[in-house]
Amino acid sequence: MEGDVCPLRDLIEVAKEIFPHGNAQFMVDEAHSTGVIGPKGAGLVCDLGLENEVAIRMHTFGKALGASGAIIIGNQTVKTALTNFARPMIFTTGPAFPVVAAIRSSYRLMKAGLTEEAQGRVQRIVKHFFKRIACDMALEKAFQRGIWKFHCSVVGTRDLL
Repeated sequence: MEGDVCPLRDLIEVAKEIFPHGNAQFMVDEAHSTGVIGPKGAGLVCDLGLENEVAIRMHTFGKALGASGAIIIGNQTVKTALTNFARPMIFTTGPAFPVVAAIRSSYRLMKAGLTEEAQGRVQRIVKHFFKRIACDMALEKAFQRGIWKFHCSVVGTRDLL
């Protein structure tokens, strides 16, 4: 939740080396990337073109989409396991119509590319924030005193991967 972007491609490559028979699978929580990172806000996995390498992706409808709820994307085995073992999911009621309408509208806007300007604005604000904070001497003092726990640098999403 600090805005970190994991080196997903490298992690997958290492997992393939260590587990050559495909015994390692990846699950990526896209909660903070949906609508913000990737082509038309599709998330980090899509930004990296790793859709076929990640077994489970979770996208939330809150945050950038302005609704509530979430979705889990996976193969038929994942869907069957969730249906059989995720009892709270089975016995909950469906989302209210306005929530479904908000989710659908958000995805239509993203698919049409109408959110790309806002997505770019978020990226510019984040870069500006890190650029400004990195130049502030108070940051180094906070780091030395243990108030701030990580160093930041000004890089784009792709630079982190």
